[in-house]
Amino acid sequence: MNTTTKLFLLLLVSTFVSFSQTFAKEYHFLATEDNLYINPANWYPAYPGTEIAAGDLVKIEADMLFQGFQVNLQGEMEVSLGAEITSSDGEFIIHPTGTLTNAGAIRIRGIRNFGQFTNKLSAETHLSFFSAHRHALTSNMTSADFITTGDAVNVGTFNNYGHCAIGNDLINMEQSVFNQMQHATLVVRGTVQTSAEARVNESPESSIQQTRATRVHTTPDTQILGDAQSLHGGR
Repeated sequence: MNTTTKLFLLLLVSTFVSFSQTFAKEYHFLATEDNLYINPANWYPAYPGTEIAAGDLVKIEADMLFQGFQVNLQGEMEVSLGAEITSSDGEFIIHPTGTLTNAGAIRIRGIRNFGQFTNKLSAETHLSFFSAHRHALTSNMTSADFITTGDAVNVGTFNNYGHCAIGNDLINMEQSVFNQMQHATLVVRGTVQTSAEARVNESPESSIQQTRATRVHTTPDTQILGDAQSLHGGR
């Protein structure tokens, strides 16, 4: 490799690093003035808006309230331990490049997941509805609570290591996979509906519980793997 080629490659790498540093941004919600998402005074170094660009990172480090709009995540959002996001009518839309990681508490109307959502160890997520679309990954970790008052629709992969409570129907569609990990609990107040190509994989030491005449609806091609006999009356 001659000197000219080396210089060209160094310049190319330097340009790429400079480009990445210029356009990838990090934002911190600190609740400096109040708890409103839309108040620029609560953010450092600047207000990110409701469209989080791919490559950008938003850290929620204090209790935050947003109402009447959606937050679109092309990039990343992290909810810190001890922080809580609240909204009676707001939603998060996680796009295919987006990730939402919750180590605190999320209490909002709904989440539409096309990317990756993780409810970390001992975190809480309370929703009116949840939907995970094709290729989406949802993980509810050990000791975490994932609770909906309405339906939860899964068309991606849902890994439940903790406690999951669905207020109405749990609907597994297309080629979705719902994994009940060891010691995990799943409580469904409506019906568990699983399409022909979907799978519900249950560890022998996990449990799927009913609280009101829960029925498992399957077609002849449905696979329910693991200890299917643990479907029993709830607490």
